[in-house]
Amino acid sequence: MKKNITASVISNTCVAKATYEMCLMTEKGLHVSPGQFANFEVDNSALLLRRPISINNYESKTGEMLILYKIVGKGTEFMAEMKKGDTLSVIMPLGNGFHILDRYQDIYLVGGGVGCPPLEAVMFMYPDRNYTSFLGFDTQSSIYHESSFKERSENLYITTIDGSAGEKGLVTLPLKRALDEKVPDVLLACGPMPMLKAIQDVMKDYDCDAFISAEQRMGCGVGGCSVCVIATKTGNKKVCAVGPVFSLDEVVF
Repeated sequence: MKKNITASVISNTCVAKATYEMCLMTEKGLHVSPGQFANFEVDNSALLLRRPISINNYESKTGEMLILYKIVGKGTEFMAEMKKGDTLSVIMPLGNGFHILDRYQDIYLVGGGVGCPPLEAVMFMYPDRNYTSFLGFDTQSSIYHESSFKERSENLYITTIDGSAGEKGLVTLPLKRALDEKVPDVLLACGPMPMLKAIQDVMKDYDCDAFISAEQRMGCGVGGCSVCVIATKTGNKKVCAVGPVFSLDEVVF
C-alpha cells in the first residue's frame, strides 16, 4: 500500500556524469518490489508535478531507501543540491514491479543509462539467483555501480556508444551473442524506449519469458492523468498504474 512519507536525506553523491545517488530515511516495514518507483515532491513553487524515480534498494528493517537519478531539468537540479538532513515528501511504493517466480533461476538483466537501478534492485532482493547483466551507457563517464553489478553477476557485459569503455555499440550486441549460447529462464530490461524496442526485435528469435520496465514521463504518478500512456496489444495503458513493468511482447512500440 502506498504511503505519503516525509523522507530525510542521509547522503546525496554524484556517482557518474550528471548522475546522483541519494540515500533517504523513509519508513520501516513497507513492502517494496523491484521495479516499483517513488514520487518525489520538489520544494520549488515553479514545479508543481512530482518527480517519479525508480527505487534502487529499500531496507524494510531500517527504512533506508536508495535511488539514482540523472539531472535532466529544474526538478532534478534542485534534488542534486540537497544536503544531509534535508527532507522530501515522497509517495511510495508506486506501480507494479517485477514478479520473480521460483522457476526464474537464470536471469538476464539488460539496462540502459538510468534504467539500471530497478534491475540492480532485483539482485538486492533476490540474491540467490544466477544473473548475467548487460549494461549500456553513452560513454565511460556515464557508468555507475559497475562493481556492484560485477559482484552479483556471473557475467557482466558493458557497452558504450562511443567505445570509451567496454564494447562499442548497443547493448543488444553482447545480448544476442549470449542468447545464442544460452537462453535464460527470464529476461528483465529497463531503459530508453528505443533500446526496449531493439530488445523486443532480438527476443522474437528466442523462447523465454521477458519483461520490461517502461520509462515514460508521468504527470500525477498515481493514474489520475494520461500523460504516461503507452500502446499495448490490448489497448492503451497507464505506465504508472498498470506498469511500469509489462510483458515484453505486450508492448507496441
